[in-house]
Amino acid sequence: MNDSQFMLFSKHLQALPIGEAGAAMRAIGLTKIDLTVRPGGHVEPARAESELPAAAEALKAVGVSIGMISTNITDAGDANTERVLRTAASLGIGYYKLGYFQYRGFGTLRTQRVEVAVRLKDLAAMNAALNIHGGYHNHSDTFFGANLADLDHVLSAIDSKHLGIYFRPRPCHHRRR
Repeated sequence: MNDSQFMLFSKHLQALPIGEAGAAMRAIGLTKIDLTVRPGGHVEPARAESELPAAAEALKAVGVSIGMISTNITDAGDANTERVLRTAASLGIGYYKLGYFQYRGFGTLRTQRVEVAVRLKDLAAMNAALNIHGGYHNHSDTFFGANLADLDHVLSAIDSKHLGIYFRPRPCHHRRR
């Protein structure tokens, strides 16, 4: 039995109000969305407690549910982190994609690995308490984790039930000019 489901990343529908985005998805047969809950996204993190439930209701009205959220979360101590995750979990959203860390340059990798590991351990503990799962995207280019060995290193002591890799087998290509 294959229980795979397709989800559409809402970044590609950013110009549409959430209800219209859901209706457009439903028109092509998609019923799950990966909703952006980050600055400039469909839901602003600081207003997640009101905007995320409203978005869920607007989507439900057109037959679409939130399968996961894409966030800018990288720190359990950030003022918006618990607000976003607690609200998502209360709505039955079980997964979120974390934000990103930039590689800082030559000679800093060992220190950065330690710092990222501490941040991810704290997020995993919060995830466990809220019953939500975080996925760290192995984004390419200058983003920490482009080298999977770095992610393996920082995630090795973290229970994958709470935080793991949001694996993308093909590198992300950005327009450069």
